[in-house]
Amino acid sequence: IEVFQLTPDFVTPGNSTFTTVATIPISSFTYTICGFFNFDCIPQPGTASGLDALSEWPMQRFAYRRFAGHESLVGNFTVNEGAGRAGIRWFELRDTGSGYSLFQEGTWAPDDGLNRWMGSIAMDGDGNIALGYSVSSSTVFPGIRYATRNPSDPPGTLQDEQTMVDGGGSQTSIANRWGDYSAM
Repeated sequence: IEVFQLTPDFVTPGNSTFTTVATIPISSFTYTICGFFNFDCIPQPGTASGLDALSEWPMQRFAYRRFAGHESLVGNFTVNEGAGRAGIRWFELRDTGSGYSLFQEGTWAPDDGLNRWMGSIAMDGDGNIALGYSVSSSTVFPGIRYATRNPSDPPGTLQDEQTMVDGGGSQTSIANRWGDYSAM
């Protein structure tokens, strides 16, 4: 993960800088779910039309929190969990005064055959994290679920998944996009 810093100069904009301040290694992953430039590979019931996993991009928004002893950034992106099934890689970076480093990370992909993608993540003022995302499979209509964690939970783990909205049908009318630009 690369972290950049923008230092704007509003008087002389040409003096503004945008520099890399950290390159943070994370656990290895494969971001292609079903090959390069395959934009319709998340299955849905009752149709051959698949949904775009958008696995080549970090999901917006990269959420920032400032605490008394540190600053935190949380983010997520879709990865190939294995066998072409989508899961969510999430992470928390922290800066305790000497620059950002990886505090925790995890891949959320319970072993139930469902694809999880299009995540959005946030952290509240107490350090609790919520990760929302889309789910779908050849037998489960696209829907929205979420998982959370408390600061006291073991690093890199989330609590049990909860359903926010069960899907009621497959997306077939607007290309292969589903849940674009969600935000927690």
